[in-house]
Amino acid sequence: MVQRQLKCEETDRSTEVREAALKLFYQYGYHAVSLRKLASELGLSAGSLYAHIESKQELLFEIIESTQQALNYSIRRELKRAAQRNASLLDGFVRGAISHACRERRHLLLGIRERHSLSAEQQRCIEHLRQELAALLNQALGTQLRTLQAPASAIQVMTQSVLTTLDGFLYLPEQALSVERAVKVFAAMANAAVAEILD
Repeated sequence: MVQRQLKCEETDRSTEVREAALKLFYQYGYHAVSLRKLASELGLSAGSLYAHIESKQELLFEIIESTQQALNYSIRRELKRAAQRNASLLDGFVRGAISHACRERRHLLLGIRERHSLSAEQQRCIEHLRQELAALLNQALGTQLRTLQAPASAIQVMTQSVLTTLDGFLYLPEQALSVERAVKVFAAMANAAVAEILD
């Protein structure tokens, strides 16, 4: 019982550390935030912070990695739902991306802005997750484009175009569009781009 309580407290503290780091990294930038500043935000001494993190860079990596994993999971879930309803997989992909972006906008923006601050190995891990995301989009686009006999190069161009467009959603002012309206707008843009490339 005591062990379970200690583990819960440790998990809670790790979550607090990650949330405080996200807030500060997002607000000031990764390089402008010292461990002393992070510790102060948490009411800890700088030395005791190492009981909760391996390093500042590892903390940034954990935030970016878990955000990308959660995004990929959200999209997989929506693709599965779309397939079960015989709905457009592209619309499902957009719904998963937009709804996740609305929940974790700061996390995703931090990942875009600060990815370069990661080590080469950490960047490769994130790139692998981004490739998984592209593969999910290829799956959604491929179903639609293969039925229209689009070449593989067209699918690749569309994949990059749609991912770039969805990243652009993050830069809109918060609450500019409701989730439902954003899904409709961005799905319409993606579908219009598909139609254009096939013209």
